[in-house]
Amino acid sequence: MTDNTWISDKENSQVTLYLDGADEFIIERNTLRNILIQLFNYTFEDKQGLDLLELGAGNGYTSYGINRVFPDNNFTLLDGNAKMIEEAKKIFHDKKFKYLLFTFEDYINHVDNIKYDFIYSSNAIHHLPFCDKEKLYRSIYKRLNKGGLFINIDTIQPPSRACEQLAFSLWRNWMHQKQIAIDSKDPKKYDFLPEAYIKKEENQPSGLFEQLQLLQKIGFTNVDCFYKYSIFAIFGGTK
Repeated sequence: MTDNTWISDKENSQVTLYLDGADEFIIERNTLRNILIQLFNYTFEDKQGLDLLELGAGNGYTSYGINRVFPDNNFTLLDGNAKMIEEAKKIFHDKKFKYLLFTFEDYINHVDNIKYDFIYSSNAIHHLPFCDKEKLYRSIYKRLNKGGLFINIDTIQPPSRACEQLAFSLWRNWMHQKQIAIDSKDPKKYDFLPEAYIKKEENQPSGLFEQLQLLQKIGFTNVDCFYKYSIFAIFGGTK
């Protein structure tokens, strides 16, 4: 997995830009996290003492939301970027969290017998080509306990060029409204982002339908897309 890059080139401060601007260019970021928390709440009757793993955790934004509502669980945060891990440690300095400095590729090949009840990811797995997504999804399935839940919040590839242009238009309109809401002097601040996103080699989103089919093929049940807005979706299933 490459760094969490959306805007900047390699020579710029990628992590800082992502952390500072994510709420302004990731559509309904907080809504997506809240849906993930609701799915966790619905899936598990006992919401204490569970083992949770966030893949591509960044600074732990998603885990922070879960921990705020359901703190009595065991959290492990994995990311391939050392600076992101350090940012997460600053946020959770008073928590007994575990941290794993792994790329997705390394984690796929990592051998351990550790099982989790809930594995989740946010805006990270799209960095993998489809063949490696399959390897990661299979690894996730093996690492889940029976009845465990996997949820992925991520960008997806629209099924056609026309659908992509429509999705990008929705994306820009949402970013415009976000800038207006925060009294920005430049509502079109991020207008360049959709094109910059598709030009970056490390962004390799796959189709939503293809990924849902893949999860079912691997053995996941209750596979579904729970929310989608433009190219941003939340989907997953249970073991």
